[in-house]
Amino acid sequence: MLSIINGRIITESGRIVKGATTVRGRAISSIGKKGRGGGEVYDVRGMYVSPGFIDLHVHGGGGHDFLEARGPALGKILECHGRYGTTSLLATLRTAPAARMEKALAAVGRAMSTCPAGAGILGVHLEGPFLSRVKKGAQAERSIRKPNAALLRSMISTGIVRLVTLAPEERGAHRLLEVAESGGVVSAMGHTNATYGQAAAAIERGVSYATHTFNAMRGLGHREPGAAGAVLESAGVVAEIIADGRHLHPAVVRIILKMKGIEGIVLATDCMKALDSTGTAFRVSGEEVRVRDGAPRFSSGVLCGSVLTMNRAVKNLMEFTGVGLTEAIKPATINPARLLRLERRKGSLAVGKDADMVVFDDNLDVSLVVVGGKVIYNNL
Repeated sequence: MLSIINGRIITESGRIVKGATTVRGRAISSIGKKGRGGGEVYDVRGMYVSPGFIDLHVHGGGGHDFLEARGPALGKILECHGRYGTTSLLATLRTAPAARMEKALAAVGRAMSTCPAGAGILGVHLEGPFLSRVKKGAQAERSIRKPNAALLRSMISTGIVRLVTLAPEERGAHRLLEVAESGGVVSAMGHTNATYGQAAAAIERGVSYATHTFNAMRGLGHREPGAAGAVLESAGVVAEIIADGRHLHPAVVRIILKMKGIEGIVLATDCMKALDSTGTAFRVSGEEVRVRDGAPRFSSGVLCGSVLTMNRAVKNLMEFTGVGLTEAIKPATINPARLLRLERRKGSLAVGKDADMVVFDDNLDVSLVVVGGKVIYNNL
């Protein structure tokens, strides 16, 4: 049992209530003026108490990558992101040979069963391998494959795949959408050169998420609206935003928000292993990557993910668009929870929900993180 007292609690209704949050076991047992007493008590001295952040697109951190990490190294990624308020994430696997991706799936599955300290793993996001070579971005072109329903079905059979990013214009992609739907997996379009018509048809067939909207995606044109145009127009597609100021100009973030509304966007980091690493050069998809001007890039200048954290993403959204805190946390909390159909357990603070919480100050600097009722980071 633990209590967080003297906090400004961002409740499920979006109100900020001064008081205490009490946890019993893995769940929130009360939200009120005072804690229920007993167990550990954390006085947060007027800081915000928010639902924990949920990152649907994160490749690594602390010098490690989910595609490569095993055992303790995988735990280092979870510790790294936990320090910044991420309490749940999808371990994202970039495109690689099928055998390598399947080994990574097995490693992530083992980590989910052993529950290492840090952010909790909700499952896996497959960013490939069924992508467009034309819009490959930082993905390894040699490992991109034509749609293969049997391969995707095999990966989904592990039971831990929750999201798959694919290029819907590729011949046979409709079968992938069927496989994903039958397995309860969210289908996303990304790394796609789809025309507006092709993207709109994919949305009709079940695509409900857009991975790093506008990036590695056919853009908005006045005669050919492209995949980006279809994403902006469709109320049935949630737009993922990488709000690091490099992937998208702040004006574009404002445009997406105006088109989609706060309920139609999700903040994610697309973070890679350079975050909190002592290294200066990294190998990704067989090429060297260095962090320049606050972003990881190949020598060609092409972006290779980010070193963004979820608390900075929320702060940037506020600065780019002018939205207030209670609105800005929704794309980092309840919106991703709804996309994964986990809103009854996660994404907001309410009695009976999982005790996943982050305490931060007015600058969004994190001081305390609780995952499943356990304190995983304390800098009070």
